[in-house]
Amino acid sequence: MVRLPPLSGDTPIVGRALQGFGRPPLQHVTARIQGDYVGVQFAHTGAGRTFIGSTATSVNATQCCVSPAEALIEFPESFQQVAWRIDRDVLARKLVALIGVPLTRTLDFNSALAIDTLRVSSLSAILHCILVHLTQSHLVGHPFVLEELEQALIVSLLCNGEHNFRHLLDGDAPTAAPRQVRLVEDYIEANWEKPFRIEEMVAITGSSIRSIYRAFNSNRGYSPMEFVKRQRLIQACRLLQNPDSVMTVTRVAFACGFSDVSRFSKDFSKAYGESPSAVRNRLKSR
Repeated sequence: MVRLPPLSGDTPIVGRALQGFGRPPLQHVTARIQGDYVGVQFAHTGAGRTFIGSTATSVNATQCCVSPAEALIEFPESFQQVAWRIDRDVLARKLVALIGVPLTRTLDFNSALAIDTLRVSSLSAILHCILVHLTQSHLVGHPFVLEELEQALIVSLLCNGEHNFRHLLDGDAPTAAPRQVRLVEDYIEANWEKPFRIEEMVAITGSSIRSIYRAFNSNRGYSPMEFVKRQRLIQACRLLQNPDSVMTVTRVAFACGFSDVSRFSKDFSKAYGESPSAVRNRLKSR
């Protein structure tokens, strides 16, 4: 079951391609969805069903539904859901970045996806982070934080969902060259304040993102996203140490691409030996 902020009304949460639906006013209703996208439904309370043609797929605490846009959703009285819509072109670009070869046919998913397994549980965890961020970002959020979380959700779906390109993701990827690792590092250092998009890393290196990640682990002992985090912590430290800045720790965290302030404080403390609040308070006491 997906944890999310309290729902009320038909669409209490709307963020980019993410929607939360509260309990419909009728006891039992259906809703037809259309468009050139793939939909993923997560249950919040109760259970519903999605019909793709004549095939029904349950949406409940242990299973979500991945469907093409042409589907019919059944809403029992107790059913609340979070529906995630992903443009097919976006999905295709992310998949090409992962496998390193052009797509020769349409990406098709199996409709039923169990989310009570260890492998797929990351999907629900990332979704929860997005929903929490949406409740806070109207005050202090930074757009690229949400974009990176959505990318993580898409990559998790592609890597853990069942689809007709699954076999290309199950094998080991070749390792990129050390010079390609340096290219990615140079790009991240110059663009730390921008979203980390896997397609851009592929474009500047000519390797799939899986090959790039493997090369980072082999040559650096950490992932590209870990390097992104280190660069953003450096920038966060500079902002906190700036005597002319009036930004709070929360605003600094979001401005530097951290979606979770608590996690930011822990990472900062580990990197610098003191909390962000301690750095800010020491500056104020001078």
